[in-house]
Amino acid sequence: MSRNRWIISGIALIVALAGIVLGLMNSQKAASGVTLSERFENSASIHFSYPAGWQFVIPEQNIIFLGSPEVLNQEIGASITIQRSLRLMTEVETLDDALALFLERGPLADGRAWEVI
Repeated sequence: MSRNRWIISGIALIVALAGIVLGLMNSQKAASGVTLSERFENSASIHFSYPAGWQFVIPEQNIIFLGSPEVLNQEIGASITIQRSLRLMTEVETLDDALALFLERGPLADGRAWEVI
């Protein structure tokens, strides 16, 4: 019985290793298909590369949208949206304190027209 367990364990290990190797080979092939030849450097705080043919739009402050040619032609395709926001959890210990800090620095900050109802 002990010998059968070792044989089954060995077969399971070989199958698992083969699955991992095949998975890594497929992920490397998929990742190498896109060349990031264009560079976004219009901001002092964020820089990144993106594929040729893609275009970016900044519809409002702190949001950037990148789209493939298919998306720009109203077709199904790849897109990325990046939104920059305030950091929440760097100076506080709890989520409640983080929310309070966010509200004090954002919507409830002096000079804003928001009110607590």
